[in-house]
Parts: sequence; structure tokens; C-alpha cells
Amino acid sequence: MLPAATTLTIERKQVYEVPAGMTATITRLNVANRDTSLRLVNVFVVVRGQAKQLCPVNLEMPPGYQGIEESPLQLSAGDRIDAEADGDGWVDIFIGGKEEKV
Repeated sequence: MLPAATTLTIERKQVYEVPAGMTATITRLNVANRDTSLRLVNVFVVVRGQAKQLCPVNLEMPPGYQGIEESPLQLSAGDRIDAEADGDGWVDIFIGGKEEKV
């Protein structure tokens, strides 16, 4: 269900997955560094099992930085957004959009 939000860890993890029988339009992806140190972030879209980087590899996020992407992204059932950061508990990600039944 959208919106989805979580705090990233050093382990790549699933942030959002489109439920069975649904499609999703992601309209906002917001990543924020709450740390006082620079953090590296990677965000991926996984479509039919194939991962594609949504941001530059190891995107550098200065302390207090917030990055926002508002280009629509269409996803189908089972597609997902994964993300990771180089430090546990300092980087938050928020995904906004809408889900629709197929």
C-alpha cells in the first residue's frame, strides 16, 4: 500500500512491492539523510526480477540532504523498489503514488 516509508540499512532491502492483481504509479520518491556525516545511497527498481539503478551508484548525500524524484514510474504486480545506505538507521526513504486494481 502506498505511501511506503522505511529507514535504510547497510543491507539492501525491499522498500515497496506492488501487490498481486495491482499496478502502481510511483509519483514521488524522497530520500533524506538525518546523519551529521555524508552517507552513500543506492536505490533500485526491480522489474520482472531485473534490477535497475534509479540513482547514480553510491549517491553521495551530505548531512541533512534530502533528494526528491517526481518523475512517474509505472510498476506491475511483483515489481518492487529496493534501497540501501552505507550506515544503519540514518537515511529515510518515502515512496508516494497510487495503486490500482488490474
